[in-house]
Amino acid sequence: MKTLQIVLMGLEWDRIIQPIKKYRPEKVIFVQHGRRKASSDDINEMVRMSKELAEKMIGKIGFLIESETVYTDYHDYEECVQKLLEIFKENKDKYDDIMINVSAGSKIVILASFLVSQFFECKLIYSIPKQYSMFNPKLKVLSKGVSDIKEIETFNFIPLIGLNKTEEKILYKLDNDKISLSSLVVKVYGNLKNEYDVLKKKNLILYHINKMMDKNLIMSENVNGQKYIHLTNLGRFVKDLKEGGHVE
Repeated sequence: MKTLQIVLMGLEWDRIIQPIKKYRPEKVIFVQHGRRKASSDDINEMVRMSKELAEKMIGKIGFLIESETVYTDYHDYEECVQKLLEIFKENKDKYDDIMINVSAGSKIVILASFLVSQFFECKLIYSIPKQYSMFNPKLKVLSKGVSDIKEIETFNFIPLIGLNKTEEKILYKLDNDKISLSSLVVKVYGNLKNEYDVLKKKNLILYHINKMMDKNLIMSENVNGQKYIHLTNLGRFVKDLKEGGHVE
């Protein structure tokens, strides 16, 4: 069984390295804060220390385990979600078992991990520390040691989305920008030959639009007598999940 472990990087060596030792994955992907320099010197220093810690771990495990480091803005929820989606799409067919170590990392990237994990076959793992730094001021990190490693099973909500082929076509043709109902008909069905076909397809799309609105995937509004449609945040997330046939 091939295992991939996704690690949200922080400063706690024990809580990150112990699950790697326990599960012996074929590959570890370290998710690291990066891209933008923070306004706080303290945060920049923590980022530097976290990167050094990841490099040290790669040096320790590199001769046994394949590793990769990816970067995302730990303070940008949407970017974290997108980066984690990319990781899953690229690796879900390569590994039998995928787990995310959520013991470290910012709360935002942990929340993003929890969201994305509910739509794929994977599990979350959490290392319970033996000692927190608040009880020992001499500790230079947030915690020391690991008393236990908990596995949190995910639900995989993909089957509950339940879109039919027409609804998936509508989903793929929409984006963040508003589009008129007439333009959406052309995008989905192409240029139609007569008014009867246009009216028939409009009514069909309206039926599916109402169903998708009930699922909070799209929104519609009337402007000067014209109906406009666009994706909701949930709709964009589901589109990213399913687009290109990556998720059945």
